[in-house]
Amino acid sequence: MSRGAMYELIAPSERNGWRPPVRASYRKSRRGARRGTWSIPARELFTHLLSLEADSVERFVVDSQARAVRVAEKRGGRVEQSAGGEQ
Repeated sequence: MSRGAMYELIAPSERNGWRPPVRASYRKSRRGARRGTWSIPARELFTHLLSLEADSVERFVVDSQARAVRVAEKRGGRVEQSAGGEQ
């Protein structure tokens, strides 16, 4: 995961409605310090990521099936589905 993607999960921003999905804290070593360190609870981060995975796997299957149908139609062929509904 990139630093930018991680930052979107933990820091309030317009993109996440000023309510980050993963609670984290930012601490500076001293009052005038330019930089600090993010403290991210691993359990909360992984719980959020796993909840995204469950949704995205289902969406991926539906999207890939639709994409296969479009490609087959473009090539003039047919797409046969197996008994399980997967291609």
